[in-house]
Amino acid sequence: MLHLLRRPFVLSFVSALLSGFVHPSSAQTLYWDVDGPNPGAGGAQPGEIWNLTSSLWNNVAGDAMPVAWDNSGLATAVFAAGTDATGSYVVTLGAGGSVLLSGLTLNAGSLTLAQQTLADSLDFGAVAAALNVAAGSSLTLQAPLAGSGGLIKSGAGTALLAGSQAPGGAYSVQAGELKLADGLTVSAGALTLGGAAGQAAVLTLGSSTVFNLGGGLTFANAGTPMAAVVQGGVLNLNGSRTFTIQNIASEADLSITSVIGDGSISSGLIKAGAGTLVLSGENTYTGTTTVNAASGSLSIQGNQAGITASSGLAVGAASSVVIGSPADTAAVNRLGDEASVRLTGGASGGASLSYVGSNFAEAAVHHETAGALVFAGDHRSSLTLTPGAGDEVSLSLASLAREDHAVGLVRGAALGAATGTADSSRVTFVAEPTLVSGILPWLIGDASSTGTGTALVTYSTGQGLRLLSAGDYSSSVASGGHFLKSTAGALSVNASSVVASWTGSSTGTTTLGSGVTLAVQSGAMLFSSTGGITGGTLDLASSQEGIIHLAAGVAVTATLNSVITGTQGLTLSGSGAGNKILVLGGANTFTGDVRVYGGILQLNNAAAINAGGVNSMALQSGGTLRLNGQSITLQELNGAGALVNNHATVNSTLTVSAGSFSGMINNGAAASTGLVKKGSGTLTLQGNNAYSGGTVIEGGTVQLGNGGNGGRLSGTTSIQLRAGTRLLLTNTSGNNVLSDRVNNAASLLLQGATLEFNNSAAAGTDYAETVGVVTLGAGASQVTADQAAAGRVSELVLSGLVRQTGGTVNFTGGGSGLGTSTRNRLDITGAAAGFLGGWATVGNEFAKHVTDIDAVLAGDQGSVAAFTAADYSTAVQADWNAALHVKPSADQTLNAAREVASVNLTAGIDINLGGSLLTVQSGGLIKQGGAVGNNGAANRSQITNGTLTAGSSAGAELLLRVTGANLNIAAVIADNGAGSVHVVKGGAGLLNLSGANSYSGTTYVNAGTLVASSATATGSGSVIVAGSARLGGSGTAGSTAPGASFMLETGGTVFAGQSGVFDAQVLTLKAETSFTLRGTLELDIVGGTASGGLNAQTGSHDRIVFSSSAGDGLGAPLLSDSILRLNTNVAVSAGGWTEGSSFRLFDWSGLTGTFANLPDDGVRTGNPANLPDLSSLGLAWDWSQLYSGGLIAVTSIVPEPGRVLLLAAGLLGTQLRRRRPSTD
Repeated sequence: MLHLLRRPFVLSFVSALLSGFVHPSSAQTLYWDVDGPNPGAGGAQPGEIWNLTSSLWNNVAGDAMPVAWDNSGLATAVFAAGTDATGSYVVTLGAGGSVLLSGLTLNAGSLTLAQQTLADSLDFGAVAAALNVAAGSSLTLQAPLAGSGGLIKSGAGTALLAGSQAPGGAYSVQAGELKLADGLTVSAGALTLGGAAGQAAVLTLGSSTVFNLGGGLTFANAGTPMAAVVQGGVLNLNGSRTFTIQNIASEADLSITSVIGDGSISSGLIKAGAGTLVLSGENTYTGTTTVNAASGSLSIQGNQAGITASSGLAVGAASSVVIGSPADTAAVNRLGDEASVRLTGGASGGASLSYVGSNFAEAAVHHETAGALVFAGDHRSSLTLTPGAGDEVSLSLASLAREDHAVGLVRGAALGAATGTADSSRVTFVAEPTLVSGILPWLIGDASSTGTGTALVTYSTGQGLRLLSAGDYSSSVASGGHFLKSTAGALSVNASSVVASWTGSSTGTTTLGSGVTLAVQSGAMLFSSTGGITGGTLDLASSQEGIIHLAAGVAVTATLNSVITGTQGLTLSGSGAGNKILVLGGANTFTGDVRVYGGILQLNNAAAINAGGVNSMALQSGGTLRLNGQSITLQELNGAGALVNNHATVNSTLTVSAGSFSGMINNGAAASTGLVKKGSGTLTLQGNNAYSGGTVIEGGTVQLGNGGNGGRLSGTTSIQLRAGTRLLLTNTSGNNVLSDRVNNAASLLLQGATLEFNNSAAAGTDYAETVGVVTLGAGASQVTADQAAAGRVSELVLSGLVRQTGGTVNFTGGGSGLGTSTRNRLDITGAAAGFLGGWATVGNEFAKHVTDIDAVLAGDQGSVAAFTAADYSTAVQADWNAALHVKPSADQTLNAAREVASVNLTAGIDINLGGSLLTVQSGGLIKQGGAVGNNGAANRSQITNGTLTAGSSAGAELLLRVTGANLNIAAVIADNGAGSVHVVKGGAGLLNLSGANSYSGTTYVNAGTLVASSATATGSGSVIVAGSARLGGSGTAGSTAPGASFMLETGGTVFAGQSGVFDAQVLTLKAETSFTLRGTLELDIVGGTASGGLNAQTGSHDRIVFSSSAGDGLGAPLLSDSILRLNTNVAVSAGGWTEGSSFRLFDWSGLTGTFANLPDDGVRTGNPANLPDLSSLGLAWDWSQLYSGGLIAVTSIVPEPGRVLLLAAGLLGTQLRRRRPSTD
């Protein structure tokens, strides 16, 4: 029914009066009716002339007064009203011009739309021409169809475009058949086939019809799927086009018998989607034919089928191409004679090419010539040849190449048999392939087109690729050659031997005697039966990559308990039914990547994959790594396979630095698996990892998700993030969004780390994630949540938030701001409304928890948000009290002791304590505004002349966050009346402590820079400098009080003097006994000539003095992967530096360890990293006395005899210094 008919009759009548006739409203449906208000359309064959004046259009029943056609272009024409128009009839267009419409529907019968004059046409304008033809009906359009919005064919019937013009734009055949008559040329956009449940979709082109694509082709059926067909005529690509084919329960999802041509430019065809595309035409396009990874199958079959003009065929991982069919009976040239063929495996699997010869009436050879054949990528790909019954199939290719670490299976009936052999196959190359020790070690072959591989492959002129045969093998290890263990039982090798390859076709273990080395020159081993090698050394990969093939139709286990050596890595390729297991039980020393392409790699030794952790692993789809109770370290983990602990009763830990892994990491049957991420790189996990052990991120980033719909830590029970690390939860759009990337019950410990909830703000997409209880350990942590698109929701929920001493958190959110709307909501379960604490901020403001940020949505929509002006007080100091969060708008001078809840100082605001005590009850103090490092009066802030403390209970913390220009505190920082106070430095800015501080708690330098400018700058407690933070100055940091220690963590820096200023200064570091230095020590040299003699501080360089309870200069630090960096403003030019100059950088005694860039390995001269490079002057650094006397010197690259005297003088000075410590 029309919308208009639902309105009151009066409105319709008035409308008719105003317009002169009753016309429909816009976008309505009109029904053809030639017999007035009588029900129905006027009979089985209601033919008439369709013009713009005759009243031939009615409602669906045909029982109202008809109206004339509404030529606005918005109406849909339906043939016909009622149910009586079931015959074959003709309607003639007689408007003398264009009839404008948006769609045309035929409900029954057969309708032909003819022209009265050549000017008569149907014009769909800019909207898609919607043609709906019911099942059993046919629509013939003899009139031209104009329009630019494309065409949509629906309904199971047939529509024939027989006019001189068809619409341009995208075409969609959802159901039934769309025919384009001979001679018609269509300038289309994209083409879509299918979409209606249970309906086939067919596009038929006349023999001379040309369909020009302007976009890709998609087959995407729904519900109960049916296949689709494109047939006849020419389908021009007009540029490389992607054909995306849905996988349905059909041998051929989309069949194209049309000729696919280039069109306006040289064009390629790209197959995507998991379905099967069948090409049966004699195609002429000249670009590359590509089957993307994980994109199903492309079949080229039929007695005319070929892609002979295509420049190449490229098959991606886990995809296949089949050329030919047993049903073909003609000799057809399928490929271009110079077309390259490339099989590229990858994480998801190998690539497959099958060539099926035609089934000739009489015995014959089906010969195909093509260009280079390349096996590429990291997986096992296959080439299969199947001759017709009693026939031969022969591939003659230009050359054979291997790229990356590809492995191949070449199989075919009687592969390599002589010409004239019935049911045989051959693969030959114009340029014969280069053999390694007589074989192609990365290939195995089979003499059956269905086999899994029975032998290693060689090459012979005439025969081409063939299997090693009896005459190629040696039965004695000592005689070398290609060894074949064909007899079951044990075998002993008591002398070192070299073989070309190793094949084990029978059961039993080979034992290498003590000190015996078995070297496999080609690196290739093939096991088709269970067996192994134990004892001695197996040199598998010294000159070639070690490749172990496990191939059989039954289960095979190969156990290698020998020590495997080599530098070229190890590849496992398993094929065939049953488990293919390679067990490594030796303490192996081989280096290089480990690749598992298929089968199971089981570790029976913790050092099975080099205990040094130098190997990376590609664990591809179809491959499994069984840790088996071992804990291993890898550089990278990549691929899409499975990693499990197997049946061990001991927990395993995988330690890895980086990689991209879309497989799964799981427990074993009786014990768990844990994950440790180390190093600065990124480990991206895209699978559902269900392991229940802990997850520890020691360095870099762990990213969950990367554009796919995976990426979970669904089983881990705890996640620990060390300083400077990041856990990134990545969401994009559509099926790439997950709400359970992390186990909700897993605890999260952030120790100066970042938890980031990331999204791409995709239109129409909501984002949500709940994580477990978050604990803030010592350090400056950050929790970040991205904003969703307008009108959408992003919510990150922390199941709880607790903290440890020294821990702070900064919440961030992009766009309009965190907690201002549900577009960016970060909630904390159980958090009370209001101020979170002095340890929690949102940028330059303190953080609060709002119970409900959206009064419209049901339920509380809680979130963290930044303090606003309403949350602060700008009152003068006389009005301050413990409940106020003060943000002074002018300098303040106290006239009495004051208490406040928190302090936020903007640029240039100072507080003079007036000799009084200021207590910040929450400990929270922010300094914002101005550029980091700026100490100008208009930007920096100062707190002077009195005492500053925090809280009212023992263990309170003064939380000093400096985000902009400097904060200088000359006031005394003291304990509160109840006990010790800790000082926590956060923010990227600089904090200068110059007061006579007496607090006894720990000083945490979590971020930015802390400058110690007094003898008690850091009180009497311990000092911890976190990664990426800096501590320096010319005062003292630390204390020799009982229990006081000094810790410099990895990534942190300690420097003498002022940051970025070249001036010779002394910094004193103190601890009772313990100095642990894992970061960087940074010192300046401001003169290229100096003496490092007794107690000298000549103004030429910085110095750091380590003092302990034993005395000044007698501290004994532990150097653990720390770095020494020397900065200088002295030009590296003639006269700038003098041989023999020495610089006493450190006063220390009895240290442990060395700097990572200055090893004490016997060579103690050179120009190492992070020191000025003096090599252009013929000079070098001598650090032979650095670890004893703290002295480094300039020497010639080739030391002269006089150098010995200089070193002796330095040593004497060291002894004198130890007797009388420096007081500088």
